[in-house]
This record gives sequence, structure tokens and C-alpha cells, in this order.
Amino acid sequence: MQDEVHAVERLITGHDTSLEGTVVISTIESIGAEWLVKHTRPFHDKFPGITVDFKLTHTSSDLLRREADIALRLFRPVQNDLVAKKTVTMNYGYYASKDYIERHGKPEGLSDLKDFHQVLPHDDILAMLPRASQRPWRVRANATFRSNSFLALSTAVREGYGVGAYPCLMAAQDSNLVRLMDDMIIFSTDIWLVSHAELRRSARIRAMYDYLGDLLHTHARDFSGAY
Repeated sequence: MQDEVHAVERLITGHDTSLEGTVVISTIESIGAEWLVKHTRPFHDKFPGITVDFKLTHTSSDLLRREADIALRLFRPVQNDLVAKKTVTMNYGYYASKDYIERHGKPEGLSDLKDFHQVLPHDDILAMLPRASQRPWRVRANATFRSNSFLALSTAVREGYGVGAYPCLMAAQDSNLVRLMDDMIIFSTDIWLVSHAELRRSARIRAMYDYLGDLLHTHARDFSGAY
């Protein structure tokens, strides 16, 4: 019965021609907490009647149950009722703060990491990554900071806890960070823009979906770290 209720809600929303109301966007902290907030301001200026609602999570919101209207996901969805478009590739590199490097030196390769403090994600984040991408982040005795929050991990690197993975997109905006190991890419993921097929016929959801697609395409080089 709940599924039927959600289906009716999607059908009604899908025929809404108004550019007013709320659009809920589900995404990860690394994108949504700062970068996406900043870059959706022009959308707000153009459509002041639309409330932009960010749902920041590293789990997948169920679009079929209306937990969100649009999602930026790290994987391609398999449900037939969802419409998905691959947008950009998001790369992570090894970084450290200038202050940390001044105090402890600079690792030149992966084999040097045993001699440096490390910022590492919790196992629940590692479980989301391909097996090959987990190896550089496996727990070591010299881990000085761990978290299940992408944002907290990035902040720890910036604040000098040690060497850690950092999204190239965010690092490009921080002059205090130094990219390490000849710009090695230690993890890459495609970003998929996803919505329900019925909801895309809603004027406000369609407007946001198209805006996000254009926005991500424009900043593809920033996501890749080619700056």
C-alpha cells in the first residue's frame, strides 16, 4: 500500500507545472556540504520560489519512496523506473597541509606512508569502494584520525593531522593543501545524476535536474583534478 501511495505522489508531482515548491537533492558531503551549496546559488536567484533541500548522506536515498527527488550517486542505479546520466569523474589524491609538511616532511611515494601520520576512513566508507581502491587506505598503526564522515576526514587533513585522501575538487580551493606523490590519483568514481522518470516531468524538478547536469559538465576538470 505504501508503494502505491508513493506512486500516486510521483504521478501528481510529475504533472506539476509550477516553478515553486521544494526540490530534495541527495548527495555525499564531499560534494554537497560546500561546493554544491555555493554553485546552486544562481539557481536560487533564477527560481526564488523553489526551496533547495540538500540531504547529505553516504547511503543511497530511495527515490521510489520519495526520500529525495534527485540524487547524485557514486554508482549507476539498476531500477528501471529511474533515469540516470553519468556526469563527471571525481578523483581523490593524497594531500597534506603545508604546516604538516613543514613539521614532518613530505612523502614521495606509497612506501613512505609508514613514516607519516595518516587520516583514514572508517570501515563503512571503505566497504563502499572497489577492493583495489581500499588498499592505500587500510588501517595502519600510525593512523592519527579516523571518521565515517567525508567532511571530517577532509577537515582533518586540512588541519594538519596527517596525510590523507582529499577530493581534488575541494583541494583546488584551498591554498594550504599540497598534493603529494606526483599528483597520484588514489581513487576515482563516476557521479551519476539520478531522478525518477515521472518526477522529471515536474517543472521545478526538471529545472534543477537540467541545471545540475550543466553545472557538473562545466566543472568536469575541477572534479578530475586537472587544474
